[in-house]
Amino acid sequence: MKVRSWGVFQELMGERELEVNIPGRAKLGDLLEELTKRYGPKFKGELFQPGKWEVKPYIKVLLNGHGAELKARLSEGDVVAIFPPVGGG
Repeated sequence: MKVRSWGVFQELMGERELEVNIPGRAKLGDLLEELTKRYGPKFKGELFQPGKWEVKPYIKVLLNGHGAELKARLSEGDVVAIFPPVGGG
């Protein structure tokens, strides 16, 4: 599966896109947990609400281009995208 990242997540991961092998029957939450183990507490702090296993409300995590819950099942070939808040004017 592919993970694509932007902004601070790209900086913390050191690349915009990476391939991740996830075991069968894995969920989106399992993937995000693996990424927090791999990229450390700063990554976790940027992604999750303090003291909770919930993605911050202003962070967008998409599964194949659509919003998804942490319990969403993953399949081979899926693409997960992680977006920080975007501002502009």
